[in-house]
Amino acid sequence: MIQSLLLLFVLIGSGTDSPLHKIDLTGIKCVVSGKAVNPDCSSRYLKGDLFFDCNASKLKFEADRKKFETKANHQLVVTQQYWQANCPIRHKPVSESAAAKTQLAGAVIRFHCQHCQKKMMADLDQSKQIELVFSSPNFEKTFQPRPAETHR
Repeated sequence: MIQSLLLLFVLIGSGTDSPLHKIDLTGIKCVVSGKAVNPDCSSRYLKGDLFFDCNASKLKFEADRKKFETKANHQLVVTQQYWQANCPIRHKPVSESAAAKTQLAGAVIRFHCQHCQKKMMADLDQSKQIELVFSSPNFEKTFQPRPAETHR
């Protein structure tokens, strides 16, 4: 009986979100300062965890989320807490094996077709591409939260 309770406690955890331990933060930058993140400094954002370099940056983010929204959404994707379900141009479903894709600021972005890819790549510089893909409301139409047990 005691072993069963201990096993249950281990499986449930000690009140912390176990996905935090599975997220690879190598090369991830704070959305406020641009410095390397501290794995012990995070905040819930949408349906994921956003990481910061320090509490001062975390407080700045909390005070003005809208200002840092695009970078925050990007961090959710590059930390694989969110996955791409739809094309950022037409919002039609895309697959992991989509032929039309590109690298954008550390994230693989997939497109419904070559036409969508060419439209984004030809018409916009990288900063505008990032804004198009990761800003709201396009982010909500393009990406979905990944179930916690599948964080890589």
